[in-house]
Amino acid sequence: MSTAPPKVFISYAHQNNDESSGEEGDQHQQRILAFANQLRRDGVDVVLDQHIADPPEGWPWWMNNELEAADIVLLIITETYSKRIQGREKQGIGKGGKFEGRLVYNAIHDS
Repeated sequence: MSTAPPKVFISYAHQNNDESSGEEGDQHQQRILAFANQLRRDGVDVVLDQHIADPPEGWPWWMNNELEAADIVLLIITETYSKRIQGREKQGIGKGGKFEGRLVYNAIHDS
């Protein structure tokens, strides 16, 4: 009897170059990708934005659909992500993190 691995959606904030050097932001992205790839090697069905180029439905719908389909949502909350979720980020910066974080908060509230 075979059971499917859990589907894990990883939510995190991209680091902006105005908050950290471009290199630090790139290292953050690389650490997230390495973590996701290790989970995949360990048999976990990981969903990560870095694994796809550009979803045909657009990023907001992709985020929403993947969050709803996930068995587990893993949030990697940095200071940047926290600022975005709490609405303390500058206007126009980090829209994906703001949107995704609020979707997660709404899901937590609704459940």
